[in-house]
Amino acid sequence: MSSSHPIQPWRCLHSRTAFANRWVQVNIDDVALPDGRSYEYTVLRRHQHGAAVLAFNARGQVLMQQEYRYPVDQVIWQVPGGLIDPHESPLEAAQRELAEETGHVASRWQHLGSFWDNPAFEDMVVNVFVAEDARPDGAIHRDTAEWVHHEWKDMKWVAEQVRSGVIRERVVIAALGFLWARGEQ
Repeated sequence: MSSSHPIQPWRCLHSRTAFANRWVQVNIDDVALPDGRSYEYTVLRRHQHGAAVLAFNARGQVLMQQEYRYPVDQVIWQVPGGLIDPHESPLEAAQRELAEETGHVASRWQHLGSFWDNPAFEDMVVNVFVAEDARPDGAIHRDTAEWVHHEWKDMKWVAEQVRSGVIRERVVIAALGFLWARGEQ
């Protein structure tokens, strides 16, 4: 059953921080729902947003990474990316992350799109970029907890891994969606 009434925003009555570290702040918000009832909502507030890279080499292959992800206890396929530092633009962060994680640079960059990471739970925005003509150019400088293996894959392989459920990582799936929406892939 649909309603002819527009959806109304909730109003925050009170917010308290339950936990905070350098990565995230967990807020417990008391909100007023549109019908006037009160509701307790847990929200992750991110101090930084994200940038990710779909890097293509001259042969049209995409640079994919494998990394162990502790929360899901699996080694997963993903693309290079990370958090945007306070002094950086999303593009600068994407360029830095590609270089740091893989030792690659690219000659052409384009913003593919951005998405909310999980708007039911947090406020993080992830910006996805396409980097073309990626090539090795320097040393890898990974963070302490980054144990990453990368290799070049055909887009057909990536799409098949998504279809079969091997790749379930949200940035890869969103990037494919952006390419599809642009009429590519």
